[in-house]
Amino acid sequence: MAERTDGRPDDADEPPMGDSEAASSDVAVDQLQRSARQMVHAARDALDAIDDLISDKQRLGEVVTSFTDLLDRAGRAMSNRPDDSTAHDDASGGGAPADGDSSSSAATSPKPTRVRRIPVDE
Repeated sequence: MAERTDGRPDDADEPPMGDSEAASSDVAVDQLQRSARQMVHAARDALDAIDDLISDKQRLGEVVTSFTDLLDRAGRAMSNRPDDSTAHDDASGGGAPADGDSSSSAATSPKPTRVRRIPVDE
């Protein structure tokens, strides 16, 4: 038996592939090609939908607003902090009490961050 340079036996000594094996290989290749075409079509459809979305400024703004609201809610849920809806209501966006209202405990507590820091053991 002839040896290849990588040490494995040469394929020439194996019996030729039968008709049924060749047919099943052809079927498998055909199925893979159909699946690949479906994936390409799905990707094109997704890109068309994204193109339509970014072409409409109002729809894009609504999606961005919804997405950032979703991320904000998820962040609060993950950090188990109470809903801080006042942070979004005032013009400064800081959630601090209005001028002259220093009796609130919010004046002494630090502004909550929107970034959750996760300690990593080394």
